[in-house]
Amino acid sequence: MMVQGSLLIIFNFKMNKVLQSGWLLMEILLALSLLGIVYTLVLPSYQQYLMTMRRTQGKNALFQASYWLEKNALIHGTYPENLAPAIWQPPDVAYTISYIKQDHGYLLMAIPKLIQHHDPCGKLTINHTGEKGVVGNTLPLATCWSQSY
Repeated sequence: MMVQGSLLIIFNFKMNKVLQSGWLLMEILLALSLLGIVYTLVLPSYQQYLMTMRRTQGKNALFQASYWLEKNALIHGTYPENLAPAIWQPPDVAYTISYIKQDHGYLLMAIPKLIQHHDPCGKLTINHTGEKGVVGNTLPLATCWSQSY
């Protein structure tokens, strides 16, 4: 038995064959570097995908709150003074819904929380006429409210 570098060579004198076992250091380094390259290319795209999906959840929460307000106004003749907790704090959504009652309408705002706080769209808004908006954004309104992912 002889040891050369990181490769173990076993001589079998009866059969005149050389058996090799183990990985070369270069093979391991190559595999790790390829994994690192794939990770650096894929991770930002995946994070952007997650941020867009959470933004869609926030928009859906705004639409649900708006629907609830319009339904309440239809039944009672006016918009309520405040939202029910199930509406302004939806579970598993990276946004908190804020409600501002105005003279003849309302303004709903989805305020990002936790990791969604870094969303370049900022706070999403919708009012009683269905007009959509953004506050504190670095992206255009059309991009933040678009349907594409």
